[in-house]
Amino acid sequence: MKSGSIGRIIIWLMSVTFVLASCRKAEGVNYAPGKTPLVELDGNVLYEEDLQQVLPLNVSETDSTIFADRYVENWISEQMFYQNAERNVRDDKNIDELVENYRRSLIVHKYQQRLIEQKIEQEITEQEITDFYQENMNLFVLEEPILKGLFIKLPLSSPNQSNIKRLYRLQDDESYDEIEKYCIMYAPYYEFFYDYWHSVSDIEILLPAMEEQLQDYLKEHNFLEVKDDESLYLFNVSDYLPKGSVAPMEQVEDRIKRLIINNKEVTYIGKIKKDLYNAAIENNRVIFHNK
Repeated sequence: MKSGSIGRIIIWLMSVTFVLASCRKAEGVNYAPGKTPLVELDGNVLYEEDLQQVLPLNVSETDSTIFADRYVENWISEQMFYQNAERNVRDDKNIDELVENYRRSLIVHKYQQRLIEQKIEQEITEQEITDFYQENMNLFVLEEPILKGLFIKLPLSSPNQSNIKRLYRLQDDESYDEIEKYCIMYAPYYEFFYDYWHSVSDIEILLPAMEEQLQDYLKEHNFLEVKDDESLYLFNVSDYLPKGSVAPMEQVEDRIKRLIINNKEVTYIGKIKKDLYNAAIENNRVIFHNK
């Protein structure tokens, strides 16, 4: 939406829709520097810049005006509702304690995550990952087949399809180069994934409906050519692991790291807390009033 439209909406809001009892700036209110107040209620301020950030893009000026109207009305309602809540909820001490406890929990959690990133994650070795994988293969059994290969989607009107149908079955650098040059020119979507794994479902959603499920088809075939009314789909499978196989370590390495971290986290954080406790006692920073 153009800035001129936003400006007209804001002027309209200020002059027509939200005619406040008093448009003067309240005394004692600290306005945000560099921002323009739009609506004010008992010292709480909604700024023009705040409204601009939430106005939807690529909609008509009329729709944007309706949106802005409702947004400001909702802002005023929320302010009033909060004020009523403050007047009617008298247990402020309990709320303050809850807020402070939540704040402390957030700070502790953030610090704990930083410690884990700095210490545990950096100290995990490749050998440790390999050992964990070999000792816990039962954790990495595939729930669906995975594969490596090449996928190409071409318009039926693309030229020289016989050559690309020949090339996509080959697995050499020269063929890859030719395929990529061709796909850059004609393919709306293509992907070489000979170096990493996809699940069968990842590929199946890219294909038109088939009479046979893709995982069943791939038990006996390494290549697939299928058409719909608009496109030709070419699929070359270089590696395939069926459901029930153990996932290769390369595919589950990130998961293994997370499992190792989880196993070490309790011990590591517990040790830090114990060390801090001992330091506090040794430095006479703790006073036991009941002793």
